[in-house]
Amino acid sequence: MNAIRALLTACFLLVSTPAAADTVATYKAQQGGQMTIEVSSNGNMRTSMGTSGTYSLTVDGEDYLVFYTDKGAVVARWADLGTVMRDHMKKVMPDMLDMPDSADPSPFKYIPGGQMTVGGRAGQVWYQQFGDALERAPKFVMSVDPDLAELGRAFVRQAESSMKLASIAFGDRNPMDGMLDVLKTGAPLLINGMALGAVSHAPIAAERFALPAKPETLEQVRERFEANGGHLP
Repeated sequence: MNAIRALLTACFLLVSTPAAADTVATYKAQQGGQMTIEVSSNGNMRTSMGTSGTYSLTVDGEDYLVFYTDKGAVVARWADLGTVMRDHMKKVMPDMLDMPDSADPSPFKYIPGGQMTVGGRAGQVWYQQFGDALERAPKFVMSVDPDLAELGRAFVRQAESSMKLASIAFGDRNPMDGMLDVLKTGAPLLINGMALGAVSHAPIAAERFALPAKPETLEQVRERFEANGGHLP
């Protein structure tokens, strides 16, 4: 009897827990903006916004920004960019960076609402509140559909990476804490006005996650950032 119970438990786990698979998801805004997220089964990610050709890559746990100039592809580590941004802000806004880091919670709060259907998928609505002001439009609609589980984990990893970058530039004054808690509840069907559309689990070519050039050094990133007036691309 114990052997049968163990076998049934194993079968249940296999059915209820989908194996990691490649995922490509496209989000679109009513105004025409688009975001595409590609996630490989080993956790590598590629995120592109619009048609500029700029995209972010996460490869073996390290985050990169990729963009193109008339001389070809440029790759910068996000950690280096955060360091350069903080040094730049020390020059242009020294008073803000001299403020002590705050342990206060995020000024933004996220309030759960009802259910909403986005693109045929149902999810939990979350509203954003700042002080006493509650936004009318949903900030997030989160789904617990197992088919989107890998996508949900990708958003959490991206948010955690963004928090690390913000901490480099701004210290502990980080408004993303509450947002991360919401993202951990599932996969976004709606995020900042962008709605989930097509989702595919077809295999993604490994070349999509290959760095197109050798990452620049910290000093090269700094020189490019300053030469461009406080930005990279």
